[in-house]
Amino acid sequence: MTDLTLRVNLTESTAPILPLAIAPAQVMRGSGMLVQSGAALARLGQRPLAVVGDRTLGVVQALLQTTADQHQLSLAYANYGEHCSEAELGSLRATVSAHQADVVIGVGGGKALDAAKLLAYQCHLPVLQDGYLTPAMEAEVGRICDTASELSIEEYMALDRLMGALLTGEVVAVPRKQFINVMEELVLTEAIARVAEIEATSDCTLDLGDIAAYALNRLPPLYATTEEGAEYQRGRAKDELQALIAQQVSEAIARNLDQPEFFPERQALGKSAGDEMLSQVSVLLKTYAHKYEVRS
Repeated sequence: MTDLTLRVNLTESTAPILPLAIAPAQVMRGSGMLVQSGAALARLGQRPLAVVGDRTLGVVQALLQTTADQHQLSLAYANYGEHCSEAELGSLRATVSAHQADVVIGVGGGKALDAAKLLAYQCHLPVLQDGYLTPAMEAEVGRICDTASELSIEEYMALDRLMGALLTGEVVAVPRKQFINVMEELVLTEAIARVAEIEATSDCTLDLGDIAAYALNRLPPLYATTEEGAEYQRGRAKDELQALIAQQVSEAIARNLDQPEFFPERQALGKSAGDEMLSQVSVLLKTYAHKYEVRS
């Protein structure tokens, strides 16, 4: 999927430009694929080398190690370096040799995946890759899609590549939540009931979102990652925090009733999902396609 292009000055050199294209033989996509990819990895080799950055390693190391242990693989790690230069690629090749790696895993963004694929190509090894679109990255792409009045050819090509990677599953959006804050549920339940009472007996219109946000900022969070944990937190809140929740919701309603509309131009937060991101990128690419594609 990667196209490495050599840029040359044609007035100084007539050497042919040799593109290198490496396409995936198999695409696996979906939640938890990193752990579930162990069987596919084991078919490729028994001594994988993971090419990964320091920050990404902290996120995925436990998952990778679990996968390796389940399939009795001897896993080693290598940092692709700051610039992914020829010197750093040489260091990666030395690591391949020292570990006697028979398969390369690329984990992270474009630089990690490109380094892994080029390393595998140079060492004549298969490559398994995995990429993530983090919430911060997704927000930045969304900002570009919403505000861009002009795209450079580099930005257009980068978005085009991201679009293809999202469609094939080479890059997947990181799940926004693998946990819940039970306090949100409890506050919304209380606020909805109170707001309904007030609006049924008066001409007032209340902002449920503002009320819930005000109360939640003044209440302790109750996070859970399982249904059993969530049920425990609900019971704890009922025994210890119900009066405090009611108090904070009442205060939030009182402030909302007295609040002047200082900023009518404020934009409410919107939901962002994978399909919406694909739609945004697609619209932007279509808008600028005529500038960068030659029509026959």
